[in-house]
Amino acid sequence: MRENNKRKSVFASRLRYLRRQCGITQKEIAQSMNIDRSTYAYYETDRTNPDLNTLRRLALIFQVSTDYLLGIEDQPVSTGIFRDNEPSFDPETKITGSLSSLTDDERLFILLYRQLDDQQKEAVQAFAMDSINSDLPQARDEEDSELNE
Repeated sequence: MRENNKRKSVFASRLRYLRRQCGITQKEIAQSMNIDRSTYAYYETDRTNPDLNTLRRLALIFQVSTDYLLGIEDQPVSTGIFRDNEPSFDPETKITGSLSSLTDDERLFILLYRQLDDQQKEAVQAFAMDSINSDLPQARDEEDSELNE
């Protein structure tokens, strides 16, 4: 029982640390996960624990392993931010990538995007590319018509 309590407190502190290092609020995390801010706050204050799906989504958002979040592993097995060839995680130098310089919309988009599987990410990328490319011919046509006038 004592070890279980230790894992909970490690989980809560790591979750809080990672969120702060990213420069995002509890509200932004909760919004991206479609949960109440108070529910997320309870995770950080060790009042409750997420279910397995929520734990997986948190790991995806912060780009660490679930074992790292739970305190089973000391190294945040990389899903992108931490490089595989770097032997150790130094909290002073390895920050999960600050999102604080981004707009609210950009932060929300990144938090949502990180929760997608590879197929969903490809669909979002294709949609974005199609959206951008569909506007390009219109802009060229408008420029051409202005030049011909």
